[in-house]
Amino acid sequence: MWERLDHGAGMATPSELRRMRGALVAVVLLVLGASASGLAVPRLAVDGGSPDVLTFGDDAGRVRNTVVRLRHRIVDDGWFPVTVSGVGLRADGVRLTEVREDGGRAFA
Repeated sequence: MWERLDHGAGMATPSELRRMRGALVAVVLLVLGASASGLAVPRLAVDGGSPDVLTFGDDAGRVRNTVVRLRHRIVDDGWFPVTVSGVGLRADGVRLTEVREDGGRAFA
């Protein structure tokens, strides 16, 4: 009875193996392409501006305070919208004073 059984039953043929390998390569390339294009991962880009330097002095002409203002614009370059839930800054001697949305609205 053992001799009558098909020992190749359930095994993939060489052409099926080639098609499965091709499909696997296509899926891997699709996933890599989607992540590089921003489809799967958010892509935020920064449009930097030039700094504004303000100096404040006293009546004697001495400089008492220097303020450097640097504006940045963050743009979503991905395929889908991104929700930014917070903005912060960590640097010695630097203070984040204001964050606004594109329409001039205050950031919530």
